[in-house]
Formats: sequence, structure tokens, C-alpha cells
Amino acid sequence: MKKKVLFIVNPFSGTRSKERKAELIRAYVSGEAFDYEIAFTEAKGHAVELAARAVTESFDYVVAVGGDGTMNESARSLVNTPVALGIIPMGSGNGLARHLKIPLDTVASLRMLGKANVVTIDSVTLNGTPFFCTAGAGFDAYIGLKFEGKTKRGFQAYVQTTLGEFFPTSLICTD
Repeated sequence: MKKKVLFIVNPFSGTRSKERKAELIRAYVSGEAFDYEIAFTEAKGHAVELAARAVTESFDYVVAVGGDGTMNESARSLVNTPVALGIIPMGSGNGLARHLKIPLDTVASLRMLGKANVVTIDSVTLNGTPFFCTAGAGFDAYIGLKFEGKTKRGFQAYVQTTLGEFFPTSLICTD
């Protein structure tokens, strides 16, 4: 029996080209094994809504295609439901995907979907919002907030943001 899958694609996450995300899904996800839909997020918080719809429409899997933010938003609506989360890491950090040993290569991670190795992970709720990867307080949280508003992504942009905030009078260019 085919599994019903909703791919939630964040076209703005990470540092890699986004034009081919839907093409790659169509090319490497078996239509014989999966009935799937592809939905693109339009704004912050939209993945939460899309994943909630997947729960009410009895999807088997929600696959977050993006970074840790996309994954966190998608997973929030899946807590204590029978819908499993999949991750196609395309963000700038991909912390949870790395921890779960999901390949960072898009094609390799898409091919893993056929194996559907479902594991249970912990979540934590902070200020009424579940999260699944990392949380910070103080300076760490401040940097996360500043980085979120940046147009440049990746390790170098993160370091520049951190140094620019730690040494605000320096000549570091922070976008």
C-alpha cells in the first residue's frame, strides 16, 4: 500500500540553489511506493500550518525540505500524532539531520525515504512552543535572532554575525 507523504519545501532556507527542489523530489521519490504532494512555505510559521493539515488529512509522513527552522516548524504539528517526520537537509546548519546521520547530499537523503527508518526522538517545549534541535538563552539566543534576519546564510555569515555583535565597534562587515 502506498504511503501518503507531504513534502514541505522552504524555498528560502540554506545556501544552496532552490530552483530544483521539486524536480529532485519528482526524480528520486518513487511514485509506486508513495503518493505525495509538494507544498512550498510562503512565510515564517507556514510549515506549522501545512503539517497540521497533513495530520488532519491522514498523511503517513511529513518531509521537511529545508533547514532546522523548517524542520522545527514542521515537527511542531506532529507531536503525539501518528504522522512521522522526514528530513531532507538543505539548510545552512542542519543540526538535527547531522545528529540523526541523515546524508546532507539531497539525492542520498531522498533515496533514504524508501527505507523509512522511523525513530522516536525527544522534544522540549519552551514558552509553549515545541522544539527538536537546539535552544539558546542570553547571547546565544540573541545571535540566533540576529542571524534569522540576515540574507546571507552559512557558517561564515554566522561567524560574522557573532563577531559583529560581540565586538560591535570593530570593523567586521556583518551584512
